[in-house]
Amino acid sequence: MKVKQLFLAILFVLSCLSLFLIWENKQIKIIRLGFYSDSSWGIPTGNNSYVLDEAIKKFEELHPGVRIVYDSGIPKEEYSNWISSQILKGSEPDVFLLSSDQISLFASKGILKT
Repeated sequence: MKVKQLFLAILFVLSCLSLFLIWENKQIKIIRLGFYSDSSWGIPTGNNSYVLDEAIKKFEELHPGVRIVYDSGIPKEEYSNWISSQILKGSEPDVFLLSSDQISLFASKGILKT
């Protein structure tokens, strides 16, 4: 009798796990990007986000279960403070830019993951 109950309990747990995995795979994964809106070289451009918008569009077409969201409109001169505050709040984007100084600092503090 105990063997049968153990078998049913294991079967129940495995069924729940299977349902969870199926549900999780159907969820849309969101990847958040954080970039500044200005040119890295100080060259004024008309539409900085066009190339990024097109790349995101193509990526999402190739990966229907993934949605890309990006924080834009952050001026380059404010970006360093913005990304630092996002990290301190625990709401940093999944992909973001860092200067070489920030890379060294954040790596030494254990903020960056490999």
